[in-house]
Amino acid sequence: MKNSPDPPIENVPSPRKRGPGFARAPRAIIVALALAAAAGTYWALLVRDGSVRVEPRGELWYPMQGKYAGNRACRGCHAAIVDRQEASAHATRVRPVRPGAPLGPYETGQEVRDPLTGAVYQVRYHDGRNELFLRSGSLSASASIRWEFGSGHRAHGYILRTDDGEYVDCRLNWYPATQGWDFASGQDHPNHLLVHQPMGRPLPPGEVARCFGCHSSDIWARGASPQGLPADRLQFRFEKGESGLKCETCHGPRAAHVAAFGNGKPVVPPPAMTAAEMNRLCGRCHSKVNIDPAHDVLARFQPWSLERSRCFIASAGRLSCTTCHDPHGDARTDAGFYESKCISCHSPAGRAEKLAVRLCPVNQTSGCVSCHMPKDNQGMLHVALTDHRIRIVRREAGAAPGSGIAARPGPATP
Repeated sequence: MKNSPDPPIENVPSPRKRGPGFARAPRAIIVALALAAAAGTYWALLVRDGSVRVEPRGELWYPMQGKYAGNRACRGCHAAIVDRQEASAHATRVRPVRPGAPLGPYETGQEVRDPLTGAVYQVRYHDGRNELFLRSGSLSASASIRWEFGSGHRAHGYILRTDDGEYVDCRLNWYPATQGWDFASGQDHPNHLLVHQPMGRPLPPGEVARCFGCHSSDIWARGASPQGLPADRLQFRFEKGESGLKCETCHGPRAAHVAAFGNGKPVVPPPAMTAAEMNRLCGRCHSKVNIDPAHDVLARFQPWSLERSRCFIASAGRLSCTTCHDPHGDARTDAGFYESKCISCHSPAGRAEKLAVRLCPVNQTSGCVSCHMPKDNQGMLHVALTDHRIRIVRREAGAAPGSGIAARPGPATP
């Protein structure tokens, strides 16, 4: 094969001349440097700590838009509401269990024995930390209690952190009114997970973050991206942020609102929410996106149940969680208050306004909640929940109203 001839010498650019290649080189270098600088800036934004949020119907976490002002700033104009909210159970939904601080009334020395394995669990204060201690024959193990969840009206749940950094849903709960220490609901019987982690149910960081998402106003993480990232790509900082549910949990970051008001600028109030929008807001924590109607703890998902009630359907968009519950305070416990809400529609006056399809043929003055919203004490251990799927309940034979052993709900009944 004949070799190709060498190119003519005149086609080779002289080093003294600025040919096309030399002309493009400075621009390429500038562009490369600019891209490197932009990447560095972007990376700096990625690795910094900041507030994050998760889409209610997704699994991706995003940087929070806007900055938090804090309840102190809200108190300047809304003192009475803030004081009421901070005294509510929502405001203390999660608390860090500080290293070296005794658990106080929870440190009872009570032991809880697994009836099948014989393993004994105990919450104790030992070597400067609060821990769950497990003893099984000659073997023992322990894990540090890091956070306490719940208002305590029904129970407290706990998240542990093992020595190797694993998060664990503690196998024991504290039930102040009934049992003291006992197994958490769903962990009262041995399962295959306990073979690998006998202290409780292992939790991936994303699930821990969702726990904080429904028990805190503000979650911090490092590495968030505007495009959204799954939880396992982030470094969560659960010790930072705002513990407990405060004003901005529902109203969103309000620093700009506070600043505008302080500078004398007009403040546009947010648009009024419809009942469905309000229910979805509450449902971010009190419901799930997809629920099996045969779910064992269906009564726990109140907004989902409420919107499948004939009362909601016939209310022309008026019935929401806040129809009966003050979002800034604790839920009331007197039946008469809730019955008055029912009677305001299911009465001759309410019928005249065409809000009620018909009046109750059994009792038009009382007993509404116990009959049409029975307690479910079967789904969760030591906890009874009010079923918000308002309906005519078909009861088991011999069951009394409000007994909590109503049949599983069928389709909504007019």
